[in-house]
Amino acid sequence: ITLGRVGLVCPEIVAKHLHHFAKQWCKNLLHFHDSDEREHAFRGLCSVIHKNPRGIVEAIPELVDALARYYNPSQQMALVFHGILAGLKKMLGDKWRDYFGRCDKHAYDFVSNRYRI
Repeated sequence: ITLGRVGLVCPEIVAKHLHHFAKQWCKNLLHFHDSDEREHAFRGLCSVIHKNPRGIVEAIPELVDALARYYNPSQQMALVFHGILAGLKKMLGDKWRDYFGRCDKHAYDFVSNRYRI
């Protein structure tokens, strides 16, 4: 939660180091119940990803798992998630399938259907 708040306030600073802790950040998001705190944590992560999308690439399976287990995001967060995923897909181009092929199939199917990617 704290990292999410820092990501909201200073996304540029956190973004520089995202590749070091992106996997663990996403794994930690799995353990929160849907709440304002969880939304703040995801909002911070998304702000950081916007500043450094390459920093999340190696953590795509963990990101997809975290998104799949966020059962009731607000409509605004759902739009943000769609934008993040669409941006990653565009950025990765032909490598998209390689990175997303490492995801849990059920989580990927759920996320790709929910966020239309």
